[in-house]
Amino acid sequence: MAELRQVVNEVFLRARGGALYLSLDGVPLVPAHFGKAPVRKVEGGYVAERGLRAAEDELERRISSQKNRRFLELPKETLAALFQPFGEGAEPCQICGYLGPTEEDEEGIRWCPSCQSFRALGRDLRRAKFLRLSWCEPRSLPSHPSWKDVFLRFGFHVQVGEDLWPPDKGLSLVYWLGENSAFSARTSEEATARKFLVNVVATWRQGETPPRGYESEHVVEGEIKHFGILAAQAEGAPYLGILRMDMDNLGRLFRDGFLRKVGDELLDYGTFSRKHSLSTLLSVFFEGWVGERARKHAEKQERVYAVYSGGDDLFFVGSWDAVLALAYSVRDDFRKFSGREDLGISAGFLLVHDKYPLYLAATEAGELLESAKKGREKLVEAPSQDSWAFPRKDAICLLGRVVFWEDFPEVKRWKERLVQAVKEEAAARRVLFVLQEVWEKYQKEREQRGEWGPWLWRITYWLSRQREVARKAGRDESLYRDLLEKLSGKNFAQNAGALSLAARWAELETRETQGGER
Repeated sequence: MAELRQVVNEVFLRARGGALYLSLDGVPLVPAHFGKAPVRKVEGGYVAERGLRAAEDELERRISSQKNRRFLELPKETLAALFQPFGEGAEPCQICGYLGPTEEDEEGIRWCPSCQSFRALGRDLRRAKFLRLSWCEPRSLPSHPSWKDVFLRFGFHVQVGEDLWPPDKGLSLVYWLGENSAFSARTSEEATARKFLVNVVATWRQGETPPRGYESEHVVEGEIKHFGILAAQAEGAPYLGILRMDMDNLGRLFRDGFLRKVGDELLDYGTFSRKHSLSTLLSVFFEGWVGERARKHAEKQERVYAVYSGGDDLFFVGSWDAVLALAYSVRDDFRKFSGREDLGISAGFLLVHDKYPLYLAATEAGELLESAKKGREKLVEAPSQDSWAFPRKDAICLLGRVVFWEDFPEVKRWKERLVQAVKEEAAARRVLFVLQEVWEKYQKEREQRGEWGPWLWRITYWLSRQREVARKAGRDESLYRDLLEKLSGKNFAQNAGALSLAARWAELETRETQGGER
């Protein structure tokens, strides 16, 4: 096992410059590990002196030790290269940050050879129905390896496509990726299996026209849309949305989710089969259903890319409004799928321009995801001895603010109401900025002034005047009336944050400037 880890990490170091590392170890099991073993509570969790839980604890310690000393298993000569100058003095790849040779595409974005190969793979996967892994003799790595070169180094030749006929004459495994297509009749002895794949790529549809600002774009049905198109196709402000979502408390679920009280003892019923079943169900959701949900959102227009979805997390890029709508649908579906209030899924959502480096956006969205997970600290009480309390997270960091998912529908409802008001009356757009301004003033001054300050009478006075103007003009005054009710007196602190966020969201969705540019 140590030899395998060394070989793999040598390849990863050469191929990705230390960005990837494999931690690999094992713990021998004996029959005693499979017996019932009591668990005791300690600070920070539960421990067992024997049983599978004790073996898992030991394995976790070994893996953590490896992660804290990455690449230590490599020869000294190889490790020395980590501390030498690297790269070629060129501009970094704008996708992954690689310091080496890059090529600039027609949009001015720099791609390294590896990212170019992944880009080509994305095009192939768009129409792929099959994935074939064929065993072959390991080959050496070239100086700037592609993803295919890495697999060839390990002795695998990988093919993706719509048709993998004729079959490979050697030892191979074919995964069936198509949802509605079946294997054609063949006499091949290749092993076959079904594999879920969130294969969502935004492409041009028949009859679709380029968005404003890209009228000269050559549209070819089935071709992949670039980020500039997706940003331009967004509702309102021309931004991309970067979405990262991650299931909450998954580690604790696998570790403590099978604890049951039997008499005076606390026992761990987390067998291999039970944990495998849980893992399989999560794969069905993140690798199967998430793709279906994304495709349902693309019924009218394809505006979202799936960068990754599997395990317990996902990463999507696309028109910001489409990505945000997808985020809530995924969360809502996951709640129905799990059937448990303490098994949430948190999200980090970031707005960027289409030229913004994707690797930086991914990092920043990950930081927002962590902010969402730390948004609240309260525990969900266990309703019975068969359910254990996990720290509730279940939130999204949206436009720089943490919103609990149960509050999201109300924010969305107010956003839609504000958008409708702006569409019906251009002058109503001013309310979007006033709501944001009073919230910012409240945030800056409340520590010194307390909960009551000039922001209260300012917003009350302004809304009252607008209500009176609307009434005299014979227009609907209900928006101003309801906002007054939400923001008057003691209601201000409770509602102003959500309303200012709804206003910011509505501002983005209704943004228009002179000259036809957004």
